[in-house]
Amino acid sequence: MSKDDKRELNEVAEAAPQASEQEETASAGESLESVREAIMKASAVEFGILTLAKPILARGEEVKELRYDFRKITGRQYIQALDVGAPSRAMNAITNEQAFELFIAAAKNLNDGVDDIDIRDRMGVDDVIQAVRIGKVFFGWKALEGDKRTRRM
Repeated sequence: MSKDDKRELNEVAEAAPQASEQEETASAGESLESVREAIMKASAVEFGILTLAKPILARGEEVKELRYDFRKITGRQYIQALDVGAPSRAMNAITNEQAFELFIAAAKNLNDGVDDIDIRDRMGVDDVIQAVRIGKVFFGWKALEGDKRTRRM
């Protein structure tokens, strides 16, 4: 390997971490923007039906889907859901457990014969993952929507 080849190799090696950092920053910014767009389009998540991959048994009957409606949650139910478990480290984020409890609050009174214990203890992992996603998207969407209604005096 010639001196010129070694020099070029060193220059490339020195430039690589900088390029990598720039790419990470750009992709993080793009990722944040795509998440923000997805959340803003997510108003449809405010209420709906979750079809269960694995039906649950509630009061002796098989339940194949859960209706949920975040519009019917009271302020107290919202606070109780967010007080579950360890607090999130980020100011505008919630933990998976909190997101699941938020989904439970939105679903427990809309499904005949199904209560919060049925949802919390009997849902399979695939359905819990979806319920957590729905809870997190709702939380993020409401935070962004609330920002539009807040202004300086």
